[in-house]
Amino acid sequence: MCFEPYRDEDGQGYAKASRLVPAPCETEVVDLLKVIRQKAPVYPSDPEEKFSAEQNAVVAVNAEKYYRAMISGGSHSWNVRDRHMADTLHRLLQLHGPDSKAIVWEHNTHIGDARATDMSAEGMVNIGELARLSHPPRTWCWWVLALMKEK
Repeated sequence: MCFEPYRDEDGQGYAKASRLVPAPCETEVVDLLKVIRQKAPVYPSDPEEKFSAEQNAVVAVNAEKYYRAMISGGSHSWNVRDRHMADTLHRLLQLHGPDSKAIVWEHNTHIGDARATDMSAEGMVNIGELARLSHPPRTWCWWVLALMKEK
């Protein structure tokens, strides 16, 4: 795999290299995800195993996007991470059915709603905002529940 030369680094080596060679691993990881999705019908019937295989490929695609964005700076790398987290949450809820629930444990800057902060003016989103937009009647923050209990 194209990430092999960077296996002993923390991702910054790949990020720096991506500035010199545009999209060095992008094609490979996107093609891998496509193959996994095409072959999904022949995977074992266990939905968790199918999810795991696809999720690992999605992580590779989004990690590649993140490291390329990270070297450029700005809000784009933040958005790549939080969109990945929101997409994973959405996919997990789909996997477990329409009545499924999840508890998301995040730092405040990720789980709050970016629209209520200066993050929004900087073009940043977070998982809290994205979850509220995707699942409006079902999304609560722990601090909202804590305030309701105090009353």
